[in-house]
Amino acid sequence: MLKRNRRKSLIIAVLLLLICAGGVIGQKRAASAQATLIKHVVVIMEENHTFDNFFGDFPGVAGTPSGLTEPAAPNPMAHDLNHSGPRAIAAIGGGAMDEFDPLGEVQYKNSVIPTYWAYAKHYGLGASFFSDAETNSTPNHIAMLAAQAGGDFGTLFVHGCKAPLNQLMLNRGTDGDESYSAPCYNINSIPKELTNAGLSWKFYGEAEEWNPLPFIEPLSSTPAHPSTQIITDAEKNQLPAVSFVTPTRYVDSDHPPQPTQPAQNFVASIVNSIMDSPAWSSTAILVTWDDFGGFYDHVPPPQVDGRGLGPRVPLLVISPWAKPGYISTQQGEFASFDKFIEENFGLPSLGARDSLAATSDLMDFFDFSNPSQPPNTKLIEPVLSYPSVLIPPDDARVAFRSPPKSTVLPPQGGPGTKFTYTVIYNNTAVPSVHNVVIDGNALTMKAGQAKDGETIYQAATTLSPGTHTYRFDFSAAGQSWKMPYNNVLYSGPVVAPFSLNGISVNSPGNAAGIGQLGQPFTVRVKYTSPSGATPTTANVVIDGVPHAMTGVSGSPAKGIVYKYTTSSEAEGDHYFQFEFNDGSGLQDFQEYGYSITPIVMQHSQVSPTSGTPSTGFTFSTVYFGPEMPAQADVVVDGKAHPMTDVSGDAASGATYSAQLTLAAGRHNFAFYATDGPDAWSAPHTPGVYTGLTVTANGKPPGHARITAPPLDTSPYPYDPS
Repeated sequence: MLKRNRRKSLIIAVLLLLICAGGVIGQKRAASAQATLIKHVVVIMEENHTFDNFFGDFPGVAGTPSGLTEPAAPNPMAHDLNHSGPRAIAAIGGGAMDEFDPLGEVQYKNSVIPTYWAYAKHYGLGASFFSDAETNSTPNHIAMLAAQAGGDFGTLFVHGCKAPLNQLMLNRGTDGDESYSAPCYNINSIPKELTNAGLSWKFYGEAEEWNPLPFIEPLSSTPAHPSTQIITDAEKNQLPAVSFVTPTRYVDSDHPPQPTQPAQNFVASIVNSIMDSPAWSSTAILVTWDDFGGFYDHVPPPQVDGRGLGPRVPLLVISPWAKPGYISTQQGEFASFDKFIEENFGLPSLGARDSLAATSDLMDFFDFSNPSQPPNTKLIEPVLSYPSVLIPPDDARVAFRSPPKSTVLPPQGGPGTKFTYTVIYNNTAVPSVHNVVIDGNALTMKAGQAKDGETIYQAATTLSPGTHTYRFDFSAAGQSWKMPYNNVLYSGPVVAPFSLNGISVNSPGNAAGIGQLGQPFTVRVKYTSPSGATPTTANVVIDGVPHAMTGVSGSPAKGIVYKYTTSSEAEGDHYFQFEFNDGSGLQDFQEYGYSITPIVMQHSQVSPTSGTPSTGFTFSTVYFGPEMPAQADVVVDGKAHPMTDVSGDAASGATYSAQLTLAAGRHNFAFYATDGPDAWSAPHTPGVYTGLTVTANGKPPGHARITAPPLDTSPYPYDPS
C-alpha cells in the first residue's frame, strides 16, 4: 500500500494549476457545423489505462504538473487489476491518490505503445481528461453516449433493459448513495438527438460489457454493428455523421492482461481506413480509454458529484484540423464528446454533464482558420508485430473452460504456500524448453489442458519469504519466446513470514459475502506464524480505511483467529484486504468483495425438486427488509411470476410463495423483491438456481438436486510489491 501523504506537494501543485485554469476551462466555445468543417465524428473507446500509465513521461508532459515518470510496465501484464467502483473510490481517497494497487504503479514506455505516441506527437493529446464515473466499464460507456450513466455504477454480464427481474445492477446517485435496481435507464442521448435532427449514427462493437445501447431505454432495441464494419463503411465512403466504436474482440481492447500491440493495430486500422477515404478531410477522431483499470494516476479528479469524476484517462484527437502536437489542459470527460457533437452539429444540450461550464467542448484542439488547406497531414501507422506464442491465461478464456485468472496464484502467501505459475502456449510445435524463471532460476512447466492449438503449461513451488520476480521462457523448432515480451520482469508473488487463511465474511442467515444493512457483518481471518510471532498490527482495510481486528482464539504457532464486526457499513458494494505485521514489516494481503443490502431473502427453495407437468411446484422465500415489499416474484426461466404473502413481517421475516406447473425439461429460477427504492435477488445477480427437473407424463420421475451458483470468494489477484 502506498504511504499516506505521498506525493502531497505534487498534488497541491496540480490543484493550483486546475484552479488557475478555471477561467479558461469555463469558457464556452460554441461553433456551427460550417465553422468547424467537421462532418464526421468518430469516438473510439478502448479499455483500462490512466494518463500516467500511457503518457506520464510524454515529451511536453514530463516535468510538468500533468506528468509523472514511473517504472516500466511489463507487456502483457501478469493479470487484470481490480478496478471496481469501491476500489476506485478508495484509490482516489478524497484526492489523496494514495490507495492504488502498487502493481499498477507502472508505465508503458514509447517503445511499447509507439502508435499512440505517434498520434499524440502529430495530432492532439488531452492531459486533463477524466473518466466520468469513478468505477469500471459499463457506466463510462453509457456516459459516452448520454453525458451521464443514468445511475449505473457497475459492470456485469446482464442484458440491460431486456434483462429478467433477477438481474440487478449496482446504482450510485449524484449524492453518492448506492442501491440496486434494474439495469435500464430512461435517459436522453446523443444518438436520439442525432436521429431527431435527421443525422446518421452507428454504434460499432458487439462485446456485451462495452455496448451501452441495451442499458439506455430509448436505444435498447438498436442493434450494434461489428467493430470492423466501420472500416468497410469508410472504404465505401459511407461513414455516418457520428460513429461510436468499441472492440468486439477482447484481444483488441487494451484490457489487461492483453498486450498493447493488437489494440494499437485495431485503432490504427480504423484511423488508416478513414485517412484513405474521402471523409478524412472532414473527420475528427477521438480516442480514449474507458476507466483507470487499476493503474495509478497522480492527478486528483475534480468531484463534480457523488459519481465522479473518475481518474484521468488518455485522449487522442486525430484530424486534419487538429493542432499539431497540441497538449490540452482543459478539463474534459466523456461528456465532452457529447458537447463537441452538439456544438458541431447544432444539437441541443442533453442537460447532463455536457451542460456544465467546466466540461470542455474539445474545440481548443482544432484550428479551422484556414479552410482551404488542412494544416495536418495523414499519419499512416504500420501494423505492429508481437510474439503471441506465449499468452497470459486470461486471454484463453474462450479456448479453455476455467483458465486461471493470473500467471501466478495465489498472488501472496506464507511459509508452505504452493504457488502455481500458468501460461498459455499458442503453437502446434511441442516445446523443448518450457520454463518459468523465478528469481533467475528455471523451473520446468508441465503441459495440461489443450484446445485449438493452445496448451496450458503450469508449475507449482513453494518460495522463501520476500518479494520475487518471474518470466516465462519457451523454445521449439529452433525458435524461442519470452513473456513479458518487453523483457520487464513480473513482480510477485509476495511471500510473508506468516500465513493468512480461513478468510470469511458472514452476516447471520445470509450467503457468504452478503450482509443486511444495519445488521452485524463479520470479517474473519486466521493468522499463523511458524516462528510464533504475535502480530503487532492486525487490520482489515475496508474501502481503504483500516480497522483493528481482535484476536479471539488460538496461538501464533497453531493459528489465531482474528475478527472484525460492524453494523455501520453503507449499502452497496465494498472491498477489503488485510494489513498484518509480525514485527518484520507491514504486509498487505489480497482483495475481496462483498455487498450490503437493506433487502435480503433467506431459505429460498422449491418443493418438490422434480416432478411431471401435472406437479404443483411451490417456490418460497423469506423476505427481510425495512418494510414489506411492493413486489415479490419468482423468476422461472427468465419469466416473472408474482408471489403471495403467506405469513410474517419484514423485520422478523415474511414468507412469500407461488405454486406453478411447468413443462417437461430442466428449469432455472430466482427470486426478486423490491420495496420501491431498493431491489434484491436470490441468488444474488445475475445468478440462478438450477437443477429443477420436470419429466414428461408416463416416464419415471427424475431425481434432481437444486444447485445455487458458486459464489466467487477467491481474492482478486493482487501483488503489493
